[in-house]
Amino acid sequence: MLSIRLPTVYRNIAKSVRKLWFLRSSKIIHLLCDISEQSIENNGWVLLSTAGNIIKKQLPDELEHMKERYGHSSLKSLILASELFDVGEEKTPKGGKRVLFRLSDLGSTPDYS
Repeated sequence: MLSIRLPTVYRNIAKSVRKLWFLRSSKIIHLLCDISEQSIENNGWVLLSTAGNIIKKQLPDELEHMKERYGHSSLKSLILASELFDVGEEKTPKGGKRVLFRLSDLGSTPDYS
C-alpha cells in the first residue's frame, strides 16, 4: 500500500478543521445557537451569564467537562473558538462589565440596498 504524507502545514490545517467541526457539532454550541435565536429582543444579543444558567440546567455534564472535551475553560472562550458568534461587552451601572453574544450573520445574505 502506498502511503502519502502531507506536509506539516496541511496536516495542521486538517487538524484545525476537524477541531472546529467537532466543536460546532457539540450539544453546547447547538444550545447556544438556540438561545441566541430565541432572543428576538436586543437584536439577538444574550447575556453570557443568562446562557450559562440555561446550560447549567439543561446540559450540566457538558458544562462541567467543557475543558476536557473541548479544551476551553470558559463559555466565552468556547464561543469565540466556534467562530459562530459575535461577542461584545457592555458596562454595568456599577462600573463593571458584562459579556453578551449573538449568532453571527456570516451565513446571511448581504443587504446591498
